[in-house]
Amino acid sequence: MAHFIVDYAIEEAKKTNFNSRITIPVVPFYHTYYNIDSTGLIWRDLNGKVLSFQGSYIEIETDDEVEEIGYILNFDYTKVHSEHWLKSGYPGKRVSPMIISKTIDRGKSIYCATDLEIYSLEYGDSESIEVLTNLVKYVGGEEIELVKIKAPGTVEVNPYVSENSLVIFLLNHTTNQLTTGKAVRYIIPIKDITIEVNWNKRLESAFCLSKSNLDLKREESKIILTLPYLEEYDVIVLKE
Repeated sequence: MAHFIVDYAIEEAKKTNFNSRITIPVVPFYHTYYNIDSTGLIWRDLNGKVLSFQGSYIEIETDDEVEEIGYILNFDYTKVHSEHWLKSGYPGKRVSPMIISKTIDRGKSIYCATDLEIYSLEYGDSESIEVLTNLVKYVGGEEIELVKIKAPGTVEVNPYVSENSLVIFLLNHTTNQLTTGKAVRYIIPIKDITIEVNWNKRLESAFCLSKSNLDLKREESKIILTLPYLEEYDVIVLKE
């Protein structure tokens, strides 16, 4: 919408006598606040958190056939000092459902009533990327994840299961430029990445390609790994 207004103003300005003063309207960036309200395993780290992105939304109405996953939260900029939400739970009033899901035949569909994906791609916001990633997993029916990491959304994880081992590929996309179309000059290393693995087998050995000191703890049917340092990439191997 903002681009349309500015483009329209420029076209109108071209028709104007250039000796006169031309004013192009400046459309301010709009922040949308929302939260996830779902107790599924995919959403456990984001459930209940106040999240935001730079963009707009539309209000929608739902019926009993859809599942509401996320909600737009009201934010009144005139109250930003007197009723700051960190102190009083503000913003907290729900304006409208933001993310809804509907079961279709044997699958699911997702509708997001915002332009969240534009903000995620243009600015590389880690939480927005995590929300979009989780939505893809949710539609795919992935309720129990084999591998889960606690790291910025710019860290990519891909597990590969063989007959007697699990190989975890980690790729660091955190660079000096997260905006599309900009040159990447250097990688920003990430420290202390926690990796949770659903593993109920006997563990013979665990090591990583970079030969970093991999910290390992066992908790019932899970293995908790801590990678102290990730530069460009690394590979972790678990053998039973």
